[in-house]
Order: sequence, then structure tokens, then C-alpha cells
Amino acid sequence: MSERWRVAKIDPALLSADEKAVLEGFGTPDYIRFYRKRSLDREKVYAWIYAEPPRFVTFVEGNKVDYAVLDEDLSSFNEHQRNMLFWGGIAAGTLAAVGLVAFYFATKE
Repeated sequence: MSERWRVAKIDPALLSADEKAVLEGFGTPDYIRFYRKRSLDREKVYAWIYAEPPRFVTFVEGNKVDYAVLDEDLSSFNEHQRNMLFWGGIAAGTLAAVGLVAFYFATKE
């Protein structure tokens, strides 16, 4: 599974208040999994996974949430932004090709 890390130690100084509370309550998680929230903002989501007893604690930008719609696509771009980049690249490539062909025929003599 991609973007899943086995946890050996967590530095509490780097955690948010919600993350510290969960760390104190449940201890160190067995795994931490990275997702993106399925929204226009594509916020970072970290899931703390405890094996025994099974627990799945989710944090969106450091704040504990009970439920979040997760996306395994880890890109920070939403679908609209990806389409804009794709079609912008197609348009830029087309304009560059037309410009090179025009330059070739203009300087052919």
C-alpha cells in the first residue's frame, strides 16, 4: 500500500493539539496513512491506524474529524485544475508547433 508508514516513534512537539490528545489517549499508532480529502481544496489527511484493538483516527490539516471523504489520488490538484493543465499543455504545444512550421516556411528561402 502506497503512502503508508510503520510508526516507530512520534515527536509530540510536532503535533497539533488534537493529535497530541489522541497520542496520549491511544498511544503510538501502528501505521500512518496519507490521503487527500475529496474536495476542491484537496486538504491533507493523515489516518492513524491502530491494529489492536482496530481503530482508525482521521486528521484533516491536524484537526481530528469523525468522517472525511478520502481520495487515494495524492495530487494536490483537483480534477478541474488537472484538466486545465492538460488542455493548456495541449494548446501551448499546438501553438509552438504552428509557430515552428510558420518559421520554417518563412525562412526557407
